[in-house]
Amino acid sequence: MKSFRSLILKKIDIRLPGLSVLRLRLHKHLHEVDAVESHSHPFGQILCYLSNGGGLVLGNSLHEIHCGSLAWIPAGRKHAIREHPTRRPVCLAIDLRMPQPNSAKVATLTLVELSRIRKRLSELGNLSDPSSMESRFRAASSTLEILDIFFRALGFLPRESTPAPAVIRKLETLAANPQLFHVEVRGICRMAGGNPDHLNRLFKRHTGLTIRSEEHTSE
Repeated sequence: MKSFRSLILKKIDIRLPGLSVLRLRLHKHLHEVDAVESHSHPFGQILCYLSNGGGLVLGNSLHEIHCGSLAWIPAGRKHAIREHPTRRPVCLAIDLRMPQPNSAKVATLTLVELSRIRKRLSELGNLSDPSSMESRFRAASSTLEILDIFFRALGFLPRESTPAPAVIRKLETLAANPQLFHVEVRGICRMAGGNPDHLNRLFKRHTGLTIRSEEHTSE
């Protein structure tokens, strides 16, 4: 049985020295499937989760899936998915070939990085004629921008430093905490130690999102 429904499927075929990008897929896990059993691929894979739900099994470790969870899975490395009882995640998968690194790695995207990923995916989904040279060029460009964000988050490239006040970093941490998803925006702002209206404006200035919109996208 198929375990997901494809929302975007692109055969990319980008070839650079030491890197070949094969496919980009955005899919939604199906409620009919309780788990994706242990399996591997002959290519490397980066998984990025755009919503909460379930867990990713790598070796003997179970990594809980949250909005912004990111994983590099080398070719031949076995992995599995344990689905949440009620929530099914949306997952972006990029299949690629590159010699390093040989070990799996997990990371978490910042809210700014997540916003940039969603923007690039929106561009990919709105390409009018996928077979045209312009659309293929734009698809390749967007994919490389997405990979640049992923590589930096995973530590394969130096991560870009975006100066932000300490209170914004604290808000990012609080907003991404699953145990606080039920807490209203004003409560989150009180935990961060500031006025809700002021912090929401400051948060949007630095991340491009409001705290409330991030709460909704994390659910």
